[in-house]
Order: sequence, then structure tokens, then C-alpha cells
Amino acid sequence: MKRTLLSASVCVLLLACAAPRASAAPPAAVPIRLEQVISREDTRFDCPRASLTIGRDGMVYLTSAGHDCGYILRVSRDGRDKLGGATVEAVNNATADAAGLMASAHGHFKHQLVIYDKEFQTLHEVTDFLVSDQEGWDAPASVEAGAGGDFYGLDQHRDRILQVHSDGKIVRAFALPHYDKCPPQGFRVCEKARAFYVYFWGKPGVYCLGFDGKLKWQRPLPVTTNAYEGDNGGFDVDADGVLYAVGSQDNLIQKIGLDGQPAGQIKLAIPPERKLAEGIRGLRLGGGDAVLRGRHPAELFQVYDLATGAFRRSVFTDHERLTVTAQGGPWTAGQAVDFQIALDGGGRKIKPRWHVWARPFGVLDYRELAVSGGKLQVPADLAGLYQIKVTPEATPWQRPSAAANTRSGRWWKSGRPARGAVPRPPRRGTAWTSAAARKSPWPSTSAAQACPRIRN
Repeated sequence: MKRTLLSASVCVLLLACAAPRASAAPPAAVPIRLEQVISREDTRFDCPRASLTIGRDGMVYLTSAGHDCGYILRVSRDGRDKLGGATVEAVNNATADAAGLMASAHGHFKHQLVIYDKEFQTLHEVTDFLVSDQEGWDAPASVEAGAGGDFYGLDQHRDRILQVHSDGKIVRAFALPHYDKCPPQGFRVCEKARAFYVYFWGKPGVYCLGFDGKLKWQRPLPVTTNAYEGDNGGFDVDADGVLYAVGSQDNLIQKIGLDGQPAGQIKLAIPPERKLAEGIRGLRLGGGDAVLRGRHPAELFQVYDLATGAFRRSVFTDHERLTVTAQGGPWTAGQAVDFQIALDGGGRKIKPRWHVWARPFGVLDYRELAVSGGKLQVPADLAGLYQIKVTPEATPWQRPSAAANTRSGRWWKSGRPARGAVPRPPRRGTAWTSAAARKSPWPSTSAAQACPRIRN
């Protein structure tokens, strides 16, 4: 069983320099702020990379592809009801019918659509989706639920969509037009309009196709999608077949009517502090809501009023957040600097004893610095480039063990895993952070900007 530490270290580089001449003006201070999110969700759930769908039951479904297994997280739009379950690997997305029966699309060796009950127990598997070295290993790219209770799976390498009944039987295959080297990668369905809304790889915008395979209209919209990277921007259709689409960096949802003509816009009142990480990476509709998500390490999704665009709420994972704020440089040796450590326990009463460790850059000799009353005492004998680590660890080095198998026990350089289990000192000009520190929203950027100079 994997165990995650209560909190992990955050790192910042301190740059020491010789004392300037008396006439020199002190450089402008750049405040230091580091944040780290410690997730308490199942370790198989990868929040930033999860794909978004809303089922016909009104619940939000988020999936993580995984390696040995995938994961589905089912969440109510108000965030109060949440349940997750493991699936077979390579899950691209999941949805549900009005009764809560779930279906998920799995690529790679599984190449199947799987139907589950409400407790994530497998009921049926449909494997009639083409994958190969020549065509690709990503089918079915996605699954959608129809209003009538059937599921639709995208068999993109055969240019078709399979209609699957809740008992696992294939009802019908719908032909899609073939575009050379431009397979379909994502779609939505409206049974009332008897139409599919399809995005083709490398083609601009969304194609509206009838159930007979004929093109109704095509609009150049600022959205893309594929099985590996998910949505860039987002689109969905309502019960009447009206298409809603939004670009990754937009705050306007465009509405396209059944005739393919613009049918209005919805301006999203996105709060400045809630700007979506890496832009909008998914849009879904349900119950009068527009649900958006980005790639935040802790935010599952945001909910907006579909009629007015008003912000309603953000829904988050179960997590803790460690925040370190410090005075910007230069720091003067022998003096105290502002230094605040705060832990939001997510409703838990957690009061770790924090340690602040410092070591010369490229050297393994850590020493503990005194922090009290919101002040960090910089020793008078510091000189050179220093790495600062804030952690509840009683010793500065945390070495991984087979028994613990902790996330923060593996060390990373520039966000990529280093070979070997024991940390090595970094080469000059590089920085090391733990894997858990890497999950901070701004790990590298914060460290790069937080380089105060210590004068002695």
C-alpha cells in the first residue's frame, strides 16, 4: 500500500553575494511564495490530467488513465457526493446513463468499452474497436451517453461510432466520413437532433453529422481534443442539439444552433483568483450548469450558471496545502527576515513541527535555521548560494525505503525522475525538488524567481 507523507519539503534557492558598496542602492525585493498541494485522494487519481464528462445522471465523471489500472471519480456538481473506483488501464473518459450505469472507454491493449454498475463492478465489456501498430492504440477515444439510455463509443480507426445498449450488445454502427490521416478524436451526441458533433484530428472546428453520416454543417471553433492530451478548450451539446464551445483562453462560450449559425454568447464571470490553470481544458453541460476544468493540482472543476455565466463554485479534491511566504532578497547575513509557514489541513487538525534546513548549493552539509514569530534568523557566517528546505522531517535528508514507498522519497531534477533511489547532489545551475514538491502549482517558477542575495 502506498503511503504519502503528511507534508513534504518545498525548496528555494538563496543567492549570496559580497556586500555592496555603501553608495549602492539596494535591489528591489521580489517576494517569495511557494505552495504545495498534498492530495488525500486515491493515489491512482491524477487531478491535473483527469478528463471531464457529465453523465445523464447529472454527476461529474473524472478519469485518470493510469499505468496498471485506471481510475474513475464520480462527483456531484456541488461537490458533496463523491465516490471513486479503479478500472482497467488506459481509460480515456467515462460517463453514465440516467440510472447511474457507467461506461468507460479504454484504449491500448484493452480497446474496449466497459459498463459498470453504480459500485464500479464490471457488468459488460465490448471489444469491437480497432487498434494496431499501423492505425494506433488509442481506440475507443471516448464514450458518450445518449438521452435514451444507450452508450456511444468512438471506433475512430474504422470511421464509425458504435451504439451500445446497457446490456453490452451493439445496437448499430454509424459511419463517419473518412479524412486521410485525420481520424475523429472526440464527439458529442444528440439523439433528439439525430446528430453527432465530431472533432477530426487536424481539421478546424467541429463537424455536425447526421445519423446517416451526411454533413449538416461545419464551424471553425477554437477547440481541439485527442485521446492522449484531452480537450484544449471545450465543447458540448444540450438536449436540443445546440452546440456550446469555448477556447482555452476565452471567457466567452459560443452557441451554435441546429442550422450551424451563431445562436448567442455567454460571458463567463471567471474570478481573477480562479483563472483556470493552463486554460480551459474541458466544458460540459448539466442541470443548467456549465462545468469547466483546467489542470490544477487540487481543483476538480468550476461551475457556472449556463444562462448568465455567473460563477457558482469551485469543487476541490480532499487535500492539504502548504504555503511558505518569505521576504524577497537580498538577505543580509546576521539579520532576521520575514518568513511565514502555513498549513491548511483541509478540515483536519494538523500541527507539525516545522524545520527550516539550509545547505550550500552543491554540498550536502545541512544546518537548521531558527524560525520563530514569523521571522527567520539568517546566520552571520552564511556566504554563497544556498538551498532552503521547509519540512516537518526531523532530519534534512529523506531517503526512500522499500517499506515506506513514499512519493516525496523520490527525487527529481527539473520535473523528470532521476535514476537510482538515493538522492545525489545537484550539478551547478540545477535545482532538486521532491516528487511531492513537483506537484506544487508553481514549483519551478517559484524557485527560479525566489533568489534573494545574502550579504555578509
